[in-house]
Amino acid sequence: MRRILLVNFLVEEKLGSGKEKHLLRMSRGEPLGLMYLASVFKLERNIEADILDERIVPFSADGLAEIIDRGGYDALGIYLCTDPDLEKKAARIIETVRGRTSVPIIAGGPPFEAEPILKAGCDMVCNGEGERTALDMLDVIEGKRGRDSTPGISYIEGGSVIETPPRAPVEDLDSIPFPTRSRSAAGKYFALGNINMRRPYFSVVASRGCPMNCAYCSSTTMWGRQIRHRSPANVLEEISMLVSDCKARYIAFRDDIFGVNGDWTEEFCLGMIDRKYPVGWVCNMHPSLPRRDAEARMRLLRRAGCDTVHFGIQSADPEILKSINRKPEEPLLLKEKIVAAKKQGMLTFVEFIVGLPGETRDSVARSVDFAFESRPDFIAVYSLGILKGSPLYDLQKARSRPLTELTKAEIDGCVHSFRRKYMTNPRTVINLVRYVLKNNPKWLITALFSLYQIFTMLGVNSKRKTF
Repeated sequence: MRRILLVNFLVEEKLGSGKEKHLLRMSRGEPLGLMYLASVFKLERNIEADILDERIVPFSADGLAEIIDRGGYDALGIYLCTDPDLEKKAARIIETVRGRTSVPIIAGGPPFEAEPILKAGCDMVCNGEGERTALDMLDVIEGKRGRDSTPGISYIEGGSVIETPPRAPVEDLDSIPFPTRSRSAAGKYFALGNINMRRPYFSVVASRGCPMNCAYCSSTTMWGRQIRHRSPANVLEEISMLVSDCKARYIAFRDDIFGVNGDWTEEFCLGMIDRKYPVGWVCNMHPSLPRRDAEARMRLLRRAGCDTVHFGIQSADPEILKSINRKPEEPLLLKEKIVAAKKQGMLTFVEFIVGLPGETRDSVARSVDFAFESRPDFIAVYSLGILKGSPLYDLQKARSRPLTELTKAEIDGCVHSFRRKYMTNPRTVINLVRYVLKNNPKWLITALFSLYQIFTMLGVNSKRKTF
């Protein structure tokens, strides 16, 4: 095997012709999973892997088949995740490609429904972490090993889906090579909703796994509950490469939770401070971490270049939090983190989910009140999506009634109203304008070309009823 094509799909069903299309144009992150695979294939097998990202280069199902034939590819790899629309699209494209070419097809990513993908013509699905399993899948394709002796995959045999035992995760993350990045695609990724974002913009993962067990999340199925860190030196080396070779100006850490290990965080931040890299960065933090001296931690992060922190509180209602395996005291702890971050001049994002088990209009109202009390710079509000591999996925399958008495229309209305009420509040707007003028006035140029997307994101032009 000499060449393999790795594909990342655009979920066109999500775009439609209305506001959601503009929302998706606000953010486009690097397909890190495929980039890691490309590096591993090259290092371990000397196989050239090209990445085709439909968000950058549009193509049809027939077009993909032509690309495979024209490029002389020996296999096709597809990235998927828990999204019914993405699964349906992938199945349709796999059927078309299978009808046009005989190349082996493999797929992987966060937990998704493997059966329809396999029945559409996919040869194997990777379950869980992909770097080692994908190499074994290539050996299966080349006849060097059997499917039944390959851990961490699913395939069809005799009309039934066979799932082999799971593969142990990679313990030494430093042993995995840095993601393969194309210089031509370096400027194609962005996060316009982050006022501090500058281009070229890149994504980095410093750890895998999460010690929490949030009921709506499938991370533990993918990575396990034990968090594994790359060494600070290894992460700093990747950032050095991004700065020197790719002229990076901004980095988004895509860890489920950044800064779980205090010693790791301190060593990494001191390394960033010592190297004086000309980059800003953003990370996701848990409301309860750090458990003490939040102000000192935020001060250290800021000195190291972190200018934006994301927190996922999801709800401020104690009963809702307990229903998703979160702690009722988290809203109070989050208020402390927001105050500490703002003292350092950091931009604060807080995320909420509407439609969690037991959700009512009153519980949503408590989250709205919390937002106005804690005053983050920005909020993101989503309707609940049930992810395969999450505890809520199993709970929903076992129940004969919905998780909440709110209808989908009512949940959507709450989402839009919550976002609009907070983000169009005069004090919120004034604070954001002040922040932009002080920290990144060039963002206003971006805003001029993205007014409709920004207004949609803020909920300004939503006609949905308020709650």
